[in-house]
Amino acid sequence: SLESVKKLKELLKQVHKAVVIGGGVLGLEAAWELKQAGKKVTVIEQSPNIMGKQLDEKGSALLKAATEKSGIRVIAGRGIEEITGNGKATGVKLADGTFADGELIILSTGVRQNIGLAAKAGIETGRSIKVNDRMETTAENIYACGDCAEYNGVNYAIWGQAVEMGKAAGINAVGDEYKYEAFIPSNAFTGMGTALFAVGDNGKDPEKNYEDIEVYDSVKNTYEKLYFVDDKFCGGILLGDVSKSARLLEAYKNQSPMAEFQ
Repeated sequence: SLESVKKLKELLKQVHKAVVIGGGVLGLEAAWELKQAGKKVTVIEQSPNIMGKQLDEKGSALLKAATEKSGIRVIAGRGIEEITGNGKATGVKLADGTFADGELIILSTGVRQNIGLAAKAGIETGRSIKVNDRMETTAENIYACGDCAEYNGVNYAIWGQAVEMGKAAGINAVGDEYKYEAFIPSNAFTGMGTALFAVGDNGKDPEKNYEDIEVYDSVKNTYEKLYFVDDKFCGGILLGDVSKSARLLEAYKNQSPMAEFQ
């Protein structure tokens, strides 16, 4: 909330070391802002790779290297045992005994939808509340949208999707007609002395047969990875040079063939 941000700004005046739990987009953005504020920062990510939802293994490794080069400590692949301190935080103890000092601890650990009310009302749920392309739930005249809703089993829990879902829910709830347009899942990030852009599928679905195009320039520290399924572009990663972002968005929308990139 806004009040939380105001409180955080006041706490920063007294804090020298900070720990961010969560190495996703928001966690890394928080870590970068803390670093720019002159704090000593540690990022802890339980999974082996930071930004694992958006990046493949190599892209994540390159981002981790850039993060550490910027002066931020990264601990990945280790779980947390406890946040230490008595009344005030002193740091985070990991399951392997490693300790990260921090008078300020920020949790950025993803979204967990509260579906309790919908389930109690008999509305069909998955991980989120299930909706159709009008944002209707399985209960008549009840709509859901944003981070609590999933369409075709998918909930990206990001701002652009929430906006489009809200538009559809609002229009249909007042009696007009509007169908939710398939959202293009993409993320952009600038920080740690680099920039990245990711769209669509990053090649991790074991049930798909991927083809890919990879371009890595170790001198310029740029990385480009494009993924294709059935000769259709399904996702891509740009790191260091994001000038092709618009082209990848268009290619994702049009399911462009591999030949267009060779």
